[in-house]
Amino acid sequence: MKNSNNPVHKLLVRLCLLPILCALLGANVITGSAFGGTGMSFYLQTYRTGIGQGYYYGCGQSLSTNALGLNDIPYGSYHLESPLSSVQNGFELFYSYDTNGFNFNGGGGNLYGNFDDFMNAVTNGNWKITVTNTTFTNVYTFRIASTLQSNALPIVQINYPADGSVGVSNNPAFTWQATAADWDYIYVQDNSVDNNDNEAYITSESIATNRTSWSPALVLPYGTNHFVVQYGNNKAPSYFTVSVPTDSASNTLSGWAGNTTVSLFSQNESRYRIDPPVFGHTGGHSLFAYYTFDNPDDLGHDSSANGISLNC
Repeated sequence: MKNSNNPVHKLLVRLCLLPILCALLGANVITGSAFGGTGMSFYLQTYRTGIGQGYYYGCGQSLSTNALGLNDIPYGSYHLESPLSSVQNGFELFYSYDTNGFNFNGGGGNLYGNFDDFMNAVTNGNWKITVTNTTFTNVYTFRIASTLQSNALPIVQINYPADGSVGVSNNPAFTWQATAADWDYIYVQDNSVDNNDNEAYITSESIATNRTSWSPALVLPYGTNHFVVQYGNNKAPSYFTVSVPTDSASNTLSGWAGNTTVSLFSQNESRYRIDPPVFGHTGGHSLFAYYTFDNPDDLGHDSSANGISLNC
């Protein structure tokens, strides 16, 4: 198991999960735009990702509602929690609904190196949605059942540039390989990374599922870059069943739309560095200029072939 406080995992969730969700589903899980229907919905995204030399299983979850659905749910805080709490290496998310809308307030989860441990964290017990305001605290539970097998999330391996590579061209041809599976799309993305580990989007593209290479249409910036390739499967609903959230008296969560969206993907990522060219560099030390200072009429004469003379 790998904790979600790992900065690479935060990177994955922030820069890969959300843009792809928006692009493919037309939804925004952070601000609470709906996935469809009126009322509150649940979203589950299951994935396998390569980080460094390891491969991990994880899932992203969210609650979402559209503008019409906001009329059906009460003000208050909403706490989504997996059967294992975050303290027990599970998943939890926090939301609030007030006059500013339905907003995400933080949370996260974990990555698992073992498929069985991951599935146990998702399916072995009740998920909870706790709704709290000045009038009440109500707890609603639901379950997730799954027939998913590990071979539905095969490994994606990046061949070039390998993670940690330096001296990469600023117009690289990214290459990778993946085990054959029932993929519906491939999504590729590159971001620049500053010295504070902040990322800025550079370019991305959805490409055919038979591709194993990609050359960006623009010149990439110098410095550290972050490349991600993601294989997606839109048939995930056939692997998962999510029950309706109810309280101890079998009352359904107020405003529940009954819409559950599930997706599935495998991906890998590489951080690499593009360095600007060094003038006259051919390996080892480079000669920029050579001053002998032996000509009193031209002390700043450059005796090298570069002609960088000084006006002394």
